[in-house]
Amino acid sequence: MPRIWASGSLQSLDDQEASFRKKGNRSYKRYVVNVSEACDPENSLQLITQVQVAPNNEEDANLLCEAIPTIKERMPFDTLYVYGGNGSPKADQVLVQQQVKSGSG
Repeated sequence: MPRIWASGSLQSLDDQEASFRKKGNRSYKRYVVNVSEACDPENSLQLITQVQVAPNNEEDANLLCEAIPTIKERMPFDTLYVYGGNGSPKADQVLVQQQVKSGSG
């Protein structure tokens, strides 16, 4: 019988916040990292604007919802480009509240 792991199951005695996640046919342990960066083609310098680290069972969309207001406080922007895993109805709500449109790129 295959072993079944809960997403919050202990993965390391040395690191009790590390978690487990299965996406498709692959299993992942420890943490997830979300990096936001400026990407305006008119800027000669593109900067990393925020780095988030969370237990691996945290949803990408939740990290996005947390990041948008924080980044918006530090720098003005009106369009946010995200990859598919970040979309959610809650993220759409935060985008509307922050007056940011979602672009595809």
